[in-house]
Amino acid sequence: MKFLDLIRLSLLNIKSNKFKSIIYSLVMLILFLLISITFTGTSSIFNFFDKQLNSYIDLKTISLNLDSINKEKELDNIKSLNIKEIVAYYDDYYSLNLSLSSNKDFNFDNYTKPNIVVYEYLDNYNINPNNGRDILNSGEIICSSSFAPLGYVSDTKDILDISNKINNNLEVIYYQKYYPKEGESKVIKTYNKSFKLVGTYDIKEDLNYYNVCYINKDDYNEIVNNSISIWEDEEQKILSDKNLSYNAYLIVDEYKNVNKVLNILKEKGYYATSENELDMDLYNLTQNILKYICIGILILLIIIIYLFIKNVIKENNDNINLYKLIGYNNKIINNIFKLEYIILTLISFIIHLLLMPLIKNIFIKLMSSFPEANILTININYLGSILFMIYTFMLIVLIFKLKLNRKEV
Repeated sequence: MKFLDLIRLSLLNIKSNKFKSIIYSLVMLILFLLISITFTGTSSIFNFFDKQLNSYIDLKTISLNLDSINKEKELDNIKSLNIKEIVAYYDDYYSLNLSLSSNKDFNFDNYTKPNIVVYEYLDNYNINPNNGRDILNSGEIICSSSFAPLGYVSDTKDILDISNKINNNLEVIYYQKYYPKEGESKVIKTYNKSFKLVGTYDIKEDLNYYNVCYINKDDYNEIVNNSISIWEDEEQKILSDKNLSYNAYLIVDEYKNVNKVLNILKEKGYYATSENELDMDLYNLTQNILKYICIGILILLIIIIYLFIKNVIKENNDNINLYKLIGYNNKIINNIFKLEYIILTLISFIIHLLLMPLIKNIFIKLMSSFPEANILTININYLGSILFMIYTFMLIVLIFKLKLNRKEV
């Protein structure tokens, strides 16, 4: 019998058994939706955890102790290792400590003028300002939404909220110093630079700090070059450098790769440490629990669908006997009914594909009233439903084949 004839007979079966076909399709649709919602929810939580961890630059920073005299050569040697997980290399100018000055936009008169720590802004920082936008041009700055006079909070009344200062100008002061002899210094030039505050981000307890800002690479390099210290003679500078502990800083692409990079560097004989380490036991425990829940639901649904399909096929005895009376052999009957339930399963799967974006939008709309939920990115995960559909096809083929081979009709 031709394949098109088999499809035609399968469709006739569906039409003649509308009620059973609808029930089967609805059950399959619900199962597909349950699996996709479970996998989507689990993967979204995993992505949320990873996104949060990777949004803190300190967690992805490795401190590298180098010989202060040959620091440039050693840093070049590390770059030549081509460790793909390292996305940025910094010398001792990794962070800049700048002073703030009052102006018409920012009044610090009632505060001890806070200093800020400034980093070069990189795309992989994932700062994600909750107010304003990312840095696009030179002369722009992103800062923590709150400033504290000493960089930490001794009293909550000292906190200065700057989240309402978007598009205002923030004035910074920095200096170039002259060292006539070791242990003495004097300011030889004062620089003032104005930045437009384009975004602020929330402080996360224990993971980020007050008074931390990010600026464009060109602005960062300008401040570094302008503030290079001048020494009376190079020999004196070298003697001083010998007494300094020199650190370079490496930025890793993702927090989960920090230990991998640390191990590579230590194997090469470098003294490298992570700037901040988290106790990952709770994180790993949460992930494992979610994985087990996901696997448990999938196994439960697999058992349910097995019992359901077996019962549905058992109820087709009359139709199978009818086809036998007409003169069809077991192979043809097997193919007709396999196609029937595969078609119904495919229809349910396609409807579920159409419904999942709608369910996602409804969920996002319901959660929009909770600001904390806005940082949760939901990407629909169809992996579970695809695997479930393949399993269902295999189950349909196997059960019909066993049924007809045992001649239970």
